[in-house]
Order: sequence, then C-alpha cells, then structure tokens
Amino acid sequence: MFVPQLDRNAREGLQKQIMRQIIAAIASGMLRPNTPLPGIREASIRWGVSRNTVVLVFDNLETEGYLQTRPSRGTFIHPTPPCSTSSVALLGNERGAAAASLGGPSWPGQAFIGDPAQDSGAPDGVFNLGFGSDMPLYRFPAWQKTIERLLLRDNWKRGGEFQPNAGLPFLRSTLARWLHLRHGVAIDPQQIIIITGLQQAHSIIAHALLKTGDSVILEDPCYPGKRQLYEKLGMRVINGAIDRKGLKLADLAPEQARLLCVNPGCHIPTNVTLSQPRRKHIATLAMQDRCLVIEESTRKSHRRVVHRVRL
Repeated sequence: MFVPQLDRNAREGLQKQIMRQIIAAIASGMLRPNTPLPGIREASIRWGVSRNTVVLVFDNLETEGYLQTRPSRGTFIHPTPPCSTSSVALLGNERGAAAASLGGPSWPGQAFIGDPAQDSGAPDGVFNLGFGSDMPLYRFPAWQKTIERLLLRDNWKRGGEFQPNAGLPFLRSTLARWLHLRHGVAIDPQQIIIITGLQQAHSIIAHALLKTGDSVILEDPCYPGKRQLYEKLGMRVINGAIDRKGLKLADLAPEQARLLCVNPGCHIPTNVTLSQPRRKHIATLAMQDRCLVIEESTRKSHRRVVHRVRL
C-alpha cells in the first residue's frame, strides 16, 4: 500500500510532495499501471492530509496523465502513464530524478507516429506520438470535454468527420459574396481555398500549376521561404526589382515566364504600391493567357493576405 513520506517542516507543500512521490513510484515501477489508489476519504486518513489536498493531487495527476478515474470504481494508475522504469533508467541519475519530478518527464531518444497497439516492441528511448500513446495530451479533461461538445454539433455528430481541406463552407461562401460586392468578381465558393499561410499557398500553386524548369518572377526583395520553395522544386526564379512605382516590368519579360507573383497593394518590406499603368500591364498579361499572375493582396492596416490566381 502506497503511503507518502511527508515532511511537514519542508518548504515544499504537502500537495507537491505527494504528487512528486506518486510520480516517482510510477516511474520506478512500485506503482504499476491499473493499480487502484485509495478513495479520497481513505487517502485523507492514511496520509494525514485534508480531503481537499487529496482531491487536488488526484485532479492534477489525472490531468498530467498519471492517474485515471473510472466511474463507480475509483482512481487508478493510468494504463500507460507518461513515464516508465526503462525510460527513466536511460536518462541517468540527474535526468532520471528530473523525470520523476513534478515538472514531468524528460524524454530521451526519438519520436515517431504510429499505432500504439503496435509499438510494444519499440526500442528503449523511442516514444510514440500517436493517439493514446505515452504523451498525455489526449487525457486532459479539458480536451475530453471539448471533444464531447464537438460530437454533439455540426459534422462531428455523424461520426467525428473533419472539415473539408479547402476550408469551412460557410467561410468560403462569405468570402465569395464579399469578393463579388467589393471587387465585382463573380466567383463560386468552390473556387476558394482557405490556407494557413503564405508558404502553403505557394506550395499549392507550385505543385498544381507549375513543373520543373518553369520560370517564376518574384519581387525582390520578398519573403525568403517563397523563393526557397520554388528553387527547391527545380524552378528558375527571376528577380523583379522594386522601385517607387512597384515592380519594374520594363526590366523583365513576363510573357516568357510561367508565373508572375506580385503584391500590388503594399509590397513587403518596402511598403510600395504598384502604379496604375503597371497594374494594367499585368492585367493584360493575365487576360491574354501569356502568363499566370498571382496577386498577394495585402492591407497595410492589418497585413491580411488573400491569394488569387488570375489566368
């Protein structure tokens, strides 16, 4: 029967002492997975602490993934707690002590994603980031409550479906209406893709519209990751110089390039706005199908970026 050794004169509080000793007992194998712990009232009497202290210890350790509450049965050591004898032994004395401390385990080795049911033979020092694995994220009560709420609404009630990769239908429909009212562009919501950032947008463009060896005109200077992406995919990047009127088209031959990327509203980082004559020149190229034109539309006030492909 586990009974913590408490030092009531120590600077460390009783709650933290109990938590640290339970984690250490789990790490050493003294408290094995699925071992039952005493109830709150019994633990309070045996450990010589208040019921509130026991409740807080159990709640915190359940959040950390060390304990598991089973309705009508009690509190148990979690079947797969975040630390084990083998992982702590690999860390050595100093880091092993840290792994058994309240701060949580210091994991050695490498991470991999896989089926936790298949990782029983994984070598020491390797831990699984898959669902239900050693990492306690999915055991957080807050996470579980969120999932339960999602299961009662929207598409989740049909079996946990995820939203379309192109983005939420409502958001895409709203953007389509806004583009029509604001810019007079008749567009179908199916033509809109919600992206997570500039890099993803250019990755989609490069893979869907270009091929190895194509020439791409980018404003110079520009976001470095954009240039690196096209170069890594084997495309030839042509630098487009910027002056006070924006991209200098006179120094380029955009009709010989497969793609022209321009930010007419507010070039970053120069803050230059593309002049009206140069805008018309680029629009003509797009309408004549002489070059694909990607417009990065940025508002100066809050740097919101909308990506549009014009053919």
